[in-house]
Amino acid sequence: MGPNPAGHRPGTVAGINTNPFGMIKMKNTIIFFDIDDTLFDSTEFRKVVRRESLKELNRSLSRFGFDFTDAFLYDTFEEVYQEDKNSGRMYDKLLQRIGIPEYQISMHVALAKKRWDDTKIKMKAFPGVIEVLEELKKRGYHLGIASSGLGVKQWDKLVRVGISVFFDPRFVFITAEINGMRRKYVKDKLFYQQIRNSFGPPEFETLHMMGDKFDQDIVPAHKAGFKTLMFRPGASGHGEELSRMGTLPVQNFKELLEIF
Repeated sequence: MGPNPAGHRPGTVAGINTNPFGMIKMKNTIIFFDIDDTLFDSTEFRKVVRRESLKELNRSLSRFGFDFTDAFLYDTFEEVYQEDKNSGRMYDKLLQRIGIPEYQISMHVALAKKRWDDTKIKMKAFPGVIEVLEELKKRGYHLGIASSGLGVKQWDKLVRVGISVFFDPRFVFITAEINGMRRKYVKDKLFYQQIRNSFGPPEFETLHMMGDKFDQDIVPAHKAGFKTLMFRPGASGHGEELSRMGTLPVQNFKELLEIF
């Protein structure tokens, strides 16, 4: 099970059992993870990269006599984003919405996207993620992804934060590729059942799901028969329900090494 310098049984802290799942068998267990706000802080990073790219866009617009505030562009972009979170044409739609001539749009979009890409270089996994994933692999666990969105965009995040190497594509499930484009953001019981049907007994006895969203990562996975772990559950407001489902709270990624 890996090094254990304190001599404690895996799943214990100072000899006290902290693992409601009991002893977990290796090699026939898959641990699935959500990506956004579980493996890296996508909420905060999205704000940063969006702000930087829109500032660059506004500088480009100002050279053609347009006078918009950064706040106006940010708010309008947010409207466009909420309409289709994984659209590849968010900047185009933004510029069309605010009345920019069609012949200028491609140029402004190119500048904004360059700034977006330059800023994305700064993407980082949450503290401890890389070390923990590496150790879990050494201990013989299979690591998977269960995430919403488009396949290429979700893989891009894994690549940029430096953790794609830990995930076998056989164990990576993205909603758009499983559900189809009409349900590309839906993580429901059916989504998790399809995963379970692909990797259930006898080959894999235990499937785990860890995520930060109660209604997308925990409840439907639990209903589909997964053991569930909720990352940073303090603000979820579902303490009693999590306890009733046997969901294990995880405040720090390194706690996984006490569990598995």
